[in-house]
Amino acid sequence: MRLQLTRIAFACALVSAALVSAAAAPARAQQQTSVRIRNSVYQDDDATFIDTSVLAASAAVSEKVGVDAHGLIDVVSTASVDVVAAATKRWHEVRKEAEGGLSYADGSTTLNGSYIFSDENDWSSNTVNFGVSHDFFVHDLTLGLGGSFVDNHVGRSHDPNFHERLHVYSGTANAVIVGGPNDLWSLAYNLSYLDGYQASPYRYARFRDPSQPDQVLYAGGRSGQPGERMPNTRARHALTLRWNHALFSDTSLRSHMRVYRDDWGVTSLTAGTEYIVGFAPWELAFSVRGYAQHKADFYRDIYPLEMRYMTADRKLSTMYDVFAGPHATLRFGDVGPMSDLRIDLKVNGCGFWFPEYAALPKRFGYVAELGAGGYF
Repeated sequence: MRLQLTRIAFACALVSAALVSAAAAPARAQQQTSVRIRNSVYQDDDATFIDTSVLAASAAVSEKVGVDAHGLIDVVSTASVDVVAAATKRWHEVRKEAEGGLSYADGSTTLNGSYIFSDENDWSSNTVNFGVSHDFFVHDLTLGLGGSFVDNHVGRSHDPNFHERLHVYSGTANAVIVGGPNDLWSLAYNLSYLDGYQASPYRYARFRDPSQPDQVLYAGGRSGQPGERMPNTRARHALTLRWNHALFSDTSLRSHMRVYRDDWGVTSLTAGTEYIVGFAPWELAFSVRGYAQHKADFYRDIYPLEMRYMTADRKLSTMYDVFAGPHATLRFGDVGPMSDLRIDLKVNGCGFWFPEYAALPKRFGYVAELGAGGYF
């Protein structure tokens, strides 16, 4: 009951902030306030359930300036093998996130900035984002730059003496190209640099006892000492290509591919496509996305002996995953004071494979999302 009241109060505060922003703006016919709400659930056979609620609102302050805000609440309940490995039972956690942003657009140049605050039981972060883009050749080419800084505070549940920091610096350069009446291309490069604590205080890497090779020990001995050791820095590179192609008058294809590499040795490839067909007032789609990753250089399921860098994070092992499912959107048009009201439903089945992680070689689940939104 307390959680439901927290959600309602959080949602009301967010909507109120957006509506106050709209009310404070000069009264012009072209100004609109939009409100969007979405709820998604994730469930898998590794005893993990996640319920995510998002409420977002935006308002025009003038012809060129807008404000926006969103709030998010994650409710996590899990008893996965990661939790069992840490010698704890099922745990529940609530994460809250709030964002406020300001944007400017004059028809050819856009500027935007935002601040995000996120908080949970043992982690809090402050994020600052900014971006700029400009159109060239009568909107046939758009070039953009962006950046962000994240200050993370890492704690450990029931341990007031544990406190670490992690800073993330990120920059992005992108180009959007109109390739003709039926094609839209975009290319983006992202570089990020992480500096600080990147391990988990709850995971314990395993290694063999040199004097008794058949015996497996836990780093830190599960005594409350850190059982996982990671490098303090990490440089990440990602290149993403997107292609939107109109096949027929009400049919299109949206595809993407992403290549990733970091200095821990992790290399990955992501590729996906979505086929969309319009049957007014319906829009139906089916999407599929696949991911393949090569492990970090220092990852081992069981280490031959205690080493400088050790991890029990399955996400740093060799892994594969697939998401696939339908997506339906229903457009109502104008309903009372709201215009362009839409309701959408998306369901994806998912599978994960970890061939080098003996405790969980595979995992299956689903993600279901229900959303609605429109303009006032």
